[in-house]
Amino acid sequence: MPSLTWIVDLADPAHACAVDRLRRSFADAGYADAVGSTADVLLVWVDRPLADSVLDRLASTTAVVVLAGSTLELGDPDGRLADRAGLLLGSPTPSHDIRVRAGTDAPAVLQPAGHAHHDATHLGEHVHVVDRVLTVDKQLADVRVLLTAQVGLVAQPVATWRPSTNLLVWALGTTAVATDARPVNRLLVQCLGHVLGEPARRPVRVGLLGYGAIGHEHSRAARAVAGLELAAVCDTYQERLTAAQDAAPEVRGYLDPEDLLADEGIDLVVISTPPSTHAEWALRAIEAGKHVVVEKPFALRTEEADAVL
Repeated sequence: MPSLTWIVDLADPAHACAVDRLRRSFADAGYADAVGSTADVLLVWVDRPLADSVLDRLASTTAVVVLAGSTLELGDPDGRLADRAGLLLGSPTPSHDIRVRAGTDAPAVLQPAGHAHHDATHLGEHVHVVDRVLTVDKQLADVRVLLTAQVGLVAQPVATWRPSTNLLVWALGTTAVATDARPVNRLLVQCLGHVLGEPARRPVRVGLLGYGAIGHEHSRAARAVAGLELAAVCDTYQERLTAAQDAAPEVRGYLDPEDLLADEGIDLVVISTPPSTHAEWALRAIEAGKHVVVEKPFALRTEEADAVL
């Protein structure tokens, strides 16, 4: 996985803490902090001018450079970074509820997994975030627009990539609240994966163990959530299994729970069996090498909960 060097200099302690939380979540996702001076990505998140030595480093590195938050606006008053980004900057808007959408050059894997308003005003998939938009008056022809946010009648770029200079502008996350927005941060991970040429990540393949009263809800959720894929369902009653496959004909069906646990095409098992068996099946799924989600109650006795933990 790629390694990152973070260059963070933020006046607001809450914002600095939000970036640190994001840094840890990136590490959990496999983007480790670089050891020494070697890094695949230099991620810069500042709200005051960068030192000349840092600007020189950003200009000379062969790594991908990410200018996040207010970095492009405030980190380089002389405009060296904007020149490398291929952008002529306008003025920032006040913070407001913006809708982030795929840009004209967004790859298929980079799609906001939010929702769409089915009226004439806000068509299309988008995610909401309260943030500023740094307007762009002009962009060079080789700049690729990955994400946009509407300002008036103009779709303003909020994520751009310029391959000739290896520079990704991520003009979101100008406040602590905006930096903590998980649906938007998911788009940042996707942007990074795209510019680094990483293959699209395989979805988490879900198996439902038990298809009782809440089975349809688990099925709908697994099929609707981006990054999940409903792969199989198991229930010891044929009529329930039939109902599950009527709702999702493409899924595999099992009557024997052991067959579900032995299925190598399942990454995560949702335990939806009778409550007295939750701990037992959670342990068996863990022993089978699966990730596990357990319905409430997690267990009926303390020793069962301890064993699963």
